[in-house]
Formats: sequence, structure tokens, C-alpha cells
Amino acid sequence: MQYSLFSSLKECRSPLTEKERLDAVRKLISNARSCVQHFYKVKECCAILHLSIDELYTLIHFYRIDVVLFLGAYRLPWYSLAAFLLCEKEDTLEEDLHEYLDTISRRTIHRA
Repeated sequence: MQYSLFSSLKECRSPLTEKERLDAVRKLISNARSCVQHFYKVKECCAILHLSIDELYTLIHFYRIDVVLFLGAYRLPWYSLAAFLLCEKEDTLEEDLHEYLDTISRRTIHRA
């Protein structure tokens, strides 16, 4: 009998296609216009963005997506989700950081 560390692994979801992104944005906007839902829970956002909870929290902590803290719980506004879905491909923060770090002169250490 072979034991596995994780008994029930769920398959990873594929990234959103361009059409799925636009459909999700349309749905977010229509929900906001009809006053159905303005803020989304973390699990709801994971389902919309096809991300894991850890990936979403990483985006939150690296300020890639805006959140509001209501009584100790994160809620994501609809406009923040829509902006992330529309502008994620244009986000070059990590590349910009590496480019900046490459321009910094390296300090040489002289050992005696």
C-alpha cells in the first residue's frame, strides 16, 4: 500500500483566455450596475481569476490588486478585479525591478 502526502489533489485550472477575461469583466460591471455585488470574498475572487488562495494572497501582499479590510476579512472591490483582469498583461513590475537591479553597480568585497 502506497501512501500519498495529499489524498485529494485538485487539478490546476488553466489560465484565463482573453475571451474569458472580457466575459468576467462584463459580469463584474453588470453586477455592480444592478447593485447585486460590489465586494467579493477571497474564494469568489479565486474562482473568477482561476487562482489559488495562496496566489491571490501573494497578489494582495505585493500590492498588485487592491483590497478593503472589513472587520479583519479581505474584500475585493469589483473595480479592482476588473482592472486586474484588463491590465494584468501590461503589468511589468517584476521585469522593471530586475532591470533596475541590473543597473545598480555591484559592490566588490576586498578580502585581505
